[in-house]
Amino acid sequence: MKQDTIFYQLFKRSPTLLFELISSFPPQAEEYRFDSIEVKETAFRADGIFLPPTPEGNVFFCEVQQAKDNLLYERLLAEISIFAYRKRDSFKDWRAVVIYPTRDIEQERLDVVQEFLDSGRITRIYLDELGEIKDLPWGLGLMALTMLSSNEMVEKAREMLQQAETSDEGSAILDLVITAIVYKFSELSRDEVLTMLGLELREPRAFQDIRAEGIESILLERFGAIDEDLAAVVPELMKLDSREYTRLLLNLSRSELLALSVAEQSED
Repeated sequence: MKQDTIFYQLFKRSPTLLFELISSFPPQAEEYRFDSIEVKETAFRADGIFLPPTPEGNVFFCEVQQAKDNLLYERLLAEISIFAYRKRDSFKDWRAVVIYPTRDIEQERLDVVQEFLDSGRITRIYLDELGEIKDLPWGLGLMALTMLSSNEMVEKAREMLQQAETSDEGSAILDLVITAIVYKFSELSRDEVLTMLGLELREPRAFQDIRAEGIESILLERFGAIDEDLAAVVPELMKLDSREYTRLLLNLSRSELLALSVAEQSED
């Protein structure tokens, strides 16, 4: 779902956001790698796994839960158990973080997982209880930003962008705020989003990455893999608007798509 995609992008760009959220930084926190891993034996896919840089570190499982699921913890424990069985030599211990927008959508029966909750092995975060966005570190502010209504989200995003102008991490904040807004207002064009935020009409990295990911996902769906030749087509398709490149991706054959790259190189 869209909201999960926002969190995936935020964690992918800045894995340490999770550790800010739980106020616990493991050794070598900056070197953790965020990924979404499918447990093929059960067709489970964890929302996100923060992999330690060495086998001596802890692995962190992250679930972003936007709707009530009364088997959430059972599924999470099953994913963790199978991951541990398959990857036991790659980590020392595990912790899990479940991110809710509010308390009222949490699973009702907690018998199976109560010991994990009491011990802190599974940490629950309620985004509406983090506090005022303006008072939060920018990473946590981004998390809270995603839970607001459309109008309030734009207002708070503008405030964050103003604060970013005086921050050493200004470019990173800009990129992540725009990423959140892009996914919230997916029906708007690039220029419309930037205008709404009061930014100059230029393309930040967020738009470039999102466009490239969209193109690559369609290529994977159609052809099963992206080899070197197909990868060369992606930059050419990124020059087009989303409607145009989607039309080409869905209708052109592999040879016709490859011809796009050849034609561009010929023009150069």
